[in-house]
Amino acid sequence: MSERYSYSRIDLYTQCGFKYKLRYEDKHYVNTDGLATELGTLIHETEEALAEACKNNLPINYTQLKNNILLEMIKLEHKYPVEFSALDKSGRTCQDKILGHLKEGIYRLENFLIANNHIQILATEKEFEYTFPGTACTFHGFIDRILYDSRNSKFILQDIKTYNQPLQAKKLKVPLQFVIYALAMPELYGATLDQITCSYDLPFCNCVQSAGEDLFIEQGTAQIQELLQKIAVKDFVPSPSPLCHWCEYCPTNPNQPAEGKNLCPYHSLWTRETKNNAVASHWAGLENHELVLFEYLKCQNCHDSDVLYNIEGGKHDSNL
Repeated sequence: MSERYSYSRIDLYTQCGFKYKLRYEDKHYVNTDGLATELGTLIHETEEALAEACKNNLPINYTQLKNNILLEMIKLEHKYPVEFSALDKSGRTCQDKILGHLKEGIYRLENFLIANNHIQILATEKEFEYTFPGTACTFHGFIDRILYDSRNSKFILQDIKTYNQPLQAKKLKVPLQFVIYALAMPELYGATLDQITCSYDLPFCNCVQSAGEDLFIEQGTAQIQELLQKIAVKDFVPSPSPLCHWCEYCPTNPNQPAEGKNLCPYHSLWTRETKNNAVASHWAGLENHELVLFEYLKCQNCHDSDVLYNIEGGKHDSNL
């Protein structure tokens, strides 16, 4: 039976090889619900309802959709009071973004289709599954939105992201997510790769960003094949960074679930209060992981949280 992959699984490996190992090799599936996840789900469901109505030429009940969003916003504010009121990199709170979306963003899709009557929605949350080229791996998933432009016979693949700011140019060049989606299109719609264009729909930024430079599908296919090879040989090198602070396997995460504790000794010690580049333990290869984890846990039990174990020197280091 072939191994099944999704974009989120591949993306996790690009973020951190060891986190990938914990989740997919060791099967430590940890509940990671949070404000960002729940807000993303809410907006995705709203956008799907909008797209389905437009696709089927049905009237959109904006009042009902808005009321639902407002009710959910109250729940999110109660559930995540600190995060809800915090300013993000765009200088807005969660409430600012939601209310802005209700004022203008929620109408964007219908207005776009009215202004571009040569474009129609073919599908929302379109499921796919296929064998990835050059491998025995099965890829599966759902494409948020598929549109068709009758003027140039182009298929437009869209993914909805609840980002606070537009993506940087370097992240738009070879988006692996769209590579995976594009390779499903010949089987789904008989589309050739040169008929496919891709874009990110960013509701909270009130914009759509085109994604994928020339030949990005070919380049991305080669990149994914390389990633799959690394996974096959168990290349699970960790990538500690400030992002560890939000990881379910990192003890500096204030919302760390109990089932995620004491699994990763390689995390960054960066927090919002102590912005440093120190790590709890250094990677010494998969063959030495059990020793590193043993020493890490011993250190955790014997010392305060600001004490590091330096695996390279074999000494405790408290020079943070």
